[in-house]
Amino acid sequence: MTLLTEKQVAGMMNISVFTLQKARRTGGFIPFMKVKNKVLYDQADIEAYLKERKFHSTSEY
Repeated sequence: MTLLTEKQVAGMMNISVFTLQKARRTGGFIPFMKVKNKVLYDQADIEAYLKERKFHSTSEY
């Protein structure tokens, strides 16, 4: 298991850290874990989330 910080995830997904923080407060779209005072994401969860949103045409979604 590879754990990523919210800054790393934001960079991978091309979104802001604030967007990730907001998603966590409102029932986020990606599972996360808290280890002491750090928020971490499993890289496999990020990759699965992105893979689910991969389309070949606009009619697919």
